[in-house]
Amino acid sequence: MPSIEVTGLSEAGVAEDFSFAEVTLTSRAGESLRFRFQPKALDTIIAQLAQVLTHIRNNVASEGGFLAPPITLASDATAQAPVEGGKVVLCVRGANGVLFYFALEPEIAARLRSEIEIAEPSVIEQARQTRQ
Repeated sequence: MPSIEVTGLSEAGVAEDFSFAEVTLTSRAGESLRFRFQPKALDTIIAQLAQVLTHIRNNVASEGGFLAPPITLASDATAQAPVEGGKVVLCVRGANGVLFYFALEPEIAARLRSEIEIAEPSVIEQARQTRQ
């Protein structure tokens, strides 16, 4: 099977009824390749590619020699309980505008809230000291 090196995504669109998404990828040779995805298949593919990318990031050393994934800045975050209940849905908007959704068990959400409350004063203090 031939291998095509994908170098970018040139177009993306979603059907009006959300029944499919189409994306056009570009290759190193300048070819355009259009793909149509059913939502469930697209979700699975993106999740699997995210795992591959995380594996790569975790195994590529930074310039300082430490293994560390890059940090994505968040520009906004919200938390809600869906109508069905049972989980706390955390939505984080990345600085690039991409939305990430996480369904958290209530115990995990409570622990996260507690950890954020502990970390916040430290971050504020560090920022204050840096400005001095």
